[in-house]
Amino acid sequence: EMTFLRDSACSSDPLEPEKDQPRPEVRSEFVRWLATDPETVQNIDPKGLRVWGVTLPGNLDLDECRVSPTLYVHRCTIRGDINLMFAETRGVYVTESEVAGPIKADGIKVHGPVSLRGSKFASEIRMLGASVESEFSCTDTKLASKGDALSLDNAEIGNNVFLNNGFESCGTIRMLGAHIAGNLECEDANLKAEGIALTMDEARIDGGAFFRDGFQSSGAIRLPVAEINGDLEFWDVEVAEVYCRNLKLAGDFIWQQIRNPEKSTLKLI
Repeated sequence: EMTFLRDSACSSDPLEPEKDQPRPEVRSEFVRWLATDPETVQNIDPKGLRVWGVTLPGNLDLDECRVSPTLYVHRCTIRGDINLMFAETRGVYVTESEVAGPIKADGIKVHGPVSLRGSKFASEIRMLGASVESEFSCTDTKLASKGDALSLDNAEIGNNVFLNNGFESCGTIRMLGAHIAGNLECEDANLKAEGIALTMDEARIDGGAFFRDGFQSSGAIRLPVAEINGDLEFWDVEVAEVYCRNLKLAGDFIWQQIRNPEKSTLKLI
């Protein structure tokens, strides 16, 4: 805990933890205190609260907390939940880590990015009605939940959403009524849910939506009554069904190099 405290107060980045090195335990309550205590946060470097290479044995409860520093969890093992319900923070990074419990972050306000790059999540990531001022990144992220794996219903994302470069999901990705101010990037991703893999009913994307470069979806991709102000592209992909009833598309619709096309259904009613 003293090492963690020193690293967070220092302007220099901690040494990169080795992937296979032991991860000593740090009390989740200690992280909560350091993230929220008004006097303590004055000593945290602007680079953020850096929880690197440790194990959190219990739940990290930041429900309705104002987390002044950026929360940066890197190469950690979290055995419980991460509760950020209606919290407020400068940024959330959970990178190259393993999280056993759900992330519960309905109504969270993030004045920066959310990055879950390279992490593995055994349970649902739920951020209903979240406000993220910068990008939302799940590059090379693995979601193991077979129910709702990622829920961003009615979320406001201020830049791009990345579900790409090795992203995998065993469950449904929900973005009902969400607003993405940039692009939806889904290159080289694998959606394994058999029923509905991705549902974006009534969502709005200010940029384009790109499914390409080996993208695979075993279930349906739903875009009914959605609005896309850029292009919608399916290129070099394998998809079970794409449902676009009453979709409003300002750019081009590209449907090329579909792999196993006899197994694909495209609905443009």
